[in-house]
Amino acid sequence: MTPRPSSGEAARGNAYLSPGAPPPIVASNWRPVGKNTLVGAADLTVTKWRFTFRGCLWHRKGEREWISFPAKEWTDKDGNRKFSSLGEFVSHGDARRFSELAIAAIKQIAGGAP
Repeated sequence: MTPRPSSGEAARGNAYLSPGAPPPIVASNWRPVGKNTLVGAADLTVTKWRFTFRGCLWHRKGEREWISFPAKEWTDKDGNRKFSSLGEFVSHGDARRFSELAIAAIKQIAGGAP
């Protein structure tokens, strides 16, 4: 589902939301996983930025779906595996919109994925 532009975005005329423009996010290198909340992993290219995030993770829990960025794994003093995020959105709304667009892009190359 492509989110509708906010009034500010519409006023600015962002090209990535215009009909006929390239998709805002293109997925590639899909790898299904199917473990716990993890549906799978893919590389995601934000076409406007010409930048690819490698190894993004698609999660699902109940009706909720989201994308997480790659993380750095480390071990705490008790020997437990921990993960530190390498980046995040400042705005929850931006994170949600990115996830919606990224999941739609992944579903296109994954044949809808489960």
